[in-house]
Amino acid sequence: MSAWADSRRRVVGWRIGVLYAGFGVLAMIGNGVKAADRFWIAAAETNWNNASHWSTVSGGAGGAGVPGSADRAIFDTGGAGNCLLDVAINLQGLRLESDYAGVVVQSGNTIALGIQGFYQAGGTFQGGSAAITVTDDTAGTAFTLAGGSFTSTSARLTIALSGNTSTHTIFDYSGGAFAHNNGTLRFATTAAIANDYTEAFLVSLPLVLHHLEYMGGNSNSGRYRGYALTLSGSGSVLVEGNFTLQGNTSSHGVIAMGGTIAVQGNITVGSRAMGSTTTLLVNGSGNQTYTATGGRWPRLTVDKPAGTTFTPLDAPNLNTYGFRLLSGDFTAPTGTFSLIEEQANVDIFTFTGGNYFHNDGTLRFAMATSVVNARTHSIVLSEPLIVSNLVFTGGNSSGHNTTYALSVSGSGAVQALGDFTMVNSGSGTLVLNGGEIEVQGDIAIGTGATGGTTQLKLAGRGDQYLSRTGGTAPVGSWTLAKESGQVVLDTAFPLSGASQDVAWNSGGINLSSNTFTIGRHLTIGAGAKALGVTVADALTAGRLTVNGTASGIDNLDLDIQVDADRTETEGQTYTLLSNNTALNSAFHSIKWSAPWKGTVAYSDNAGKNVTLSDVRFAVSGTIFICM
Repeated sequence: MSAWADSRRRVVGWRIGVLYAGFGVLAMIGNGVKAADRFWIAAAETNWNNASHWSTVSGGAGGAGVPGSADRAIFDTGGAGNCLLDVAINLQGLRLESDYAGVVVQSGNTIALGIQGFYQAGGTFQGGSAAITVTDDTAGTAFTLAGGSFTSTSARLTIALSGNTSTHTIFDYSGGAFAHNNGTLRFATTAAIANDYTEAFLVSLPLVLHHLEYMGGNSNSGRYRGYALTLSGSGSVLVEGNFTLQGNTSSHGVIAMGGTIAVQGNITVGSRAMGSTTTLLVNGSGNQTYTATGGRWPRLTVDKPAGTTFTPLDAPNLNTYGFRLLSGDFTAPTGTFSLIEEQANVDIFTFTGGNYFHNDGTLRFAMATSVVNARTHSIVLSEPLIVSNLVFTGGNSSGHNTTYALSVSGSGAVQALGDFTMVNSGSGTLVLNGGEIEVQGDIAIGTGATGGTTQLKLAGRGDQYLSRTGGTAPVGSWTLAKESGQVVLDTAFPLSGASQDVAWNSGGINLSSNTFTIGRHLTIGAGAKALGVTVADALTAGRLTVNGTASGIDNLDLDIQVDADRTETEGQTYTLLSNNTALNSAFHSIKWSAPWKGTVAYSDNAGKNVTLSDVRFAVSGTIFICM
């Protein structure tokens, strides 16, 4: 054979060899075997870190090399032996297939997994004492337990993806058995996208954890844009230890959506927590604490054995998406306990059992929304609710006839030992319906308040001040039942309901120089004390305007204070009281602030009005009463 022919033969042979090799690679890819897959083939228990225990195919020849950072380690029937980790491992993924019957033992070695995550359908994974992390944006579910037995690390199992897509499954427990090993499960994905970044937390079987942490967040999050962990499935979640909800930096918002997480330890909610619809069920058999250093809680339910407590550890304020107290003792923060709820027509506050301790703080209903339809939330009480200060704020700002309504119902009474405030926090409107609220402090009504049927009772032992800067006070009946002190008007104060009555059973009213308007009838009982009025200037004096009937003024003393210059009162007549029926009675007595005197008359407007005239300096003299 010539040299040329021999050379030609070698070239053709080389090309055929390359072609066969190419077909072999294509065949491997077609069979679903990835070049980065490494299969455990050891028949007996042995260490991880040995190249002879790994193959490129299931049950194949060893020597493929120990899986590295670009590889996925697979355990199946091709290698029945137990695997003992003797080094820290960094892989793209780790799989225990359904036909694997052995044990993978972590011991004290860290495990870092990437884009292929963790999958187990068979065998046993025995976690140790070192961290396990799943990072990057996994191609499938980050953590799947579909069968077999999984014992987590006693340290922390962290799933922290990069957040490159808008929706992802981060955890799926649909089969097998999960044991927490007194470790922590942490979700800590971070994202920086304009839309919501949502990860599904799927639980089809009862999942018992030691500690659970919702961390991470979306740094581009606004009010409705965050890193949302959505809990769903037929299985329950029980945290025997502590639960934490907190953005991992000041710019990352994290949201807890859906499902119920029962917590038997302590709860911490920190900065950039964005709350939402997950229910945190506090049901530990012992005393539990909560820490609230910022952010907003999801819905909170306390259902603990009688005599056990849920108390603040470091919580000057508490903001939640709704609250239920069913049993056990709950202590509110010393600052403000604020409640909002995004969903319509649900209970925002429920108290049907246990003990609520206000801790001298403020209970604040603060839902601010802008929706087309009116939104209603309910306050359901089967037990007496005693608070310090009570605030109704927020409102619906979307336009006409779209008020935010709070409805009070149930057999439990509401008592505010401090102040009552009803005012919007922007351009919204709010209404308060149902029930009766006893107030022992001051009452302030502001812009956005649009009335409602709630009744108010003033029962403080000291002076109570009424002020209005806008809006409409609740139009249910009002009752004055004060053992001592008086109700003082800081501003004009209208009760404008067409059927709104006031029962003045005890205590006094000091109008100052303001007008107190009552929508319908005023009934003055035998325990009522005094009506105080102040003459401020030539045109202004305190006035009680009753659109219906005023009865029982003979139970009252009239106290008159004059702050006007004496030249301003000359020739002036002031109406102190008006109603729509002849009074046919007079004040029990009249007391002037020295050295002022004047004339009180009962004849104006066919005897329906009480007037004051001839106000003057008088060292001594006679008080004129005209009938």
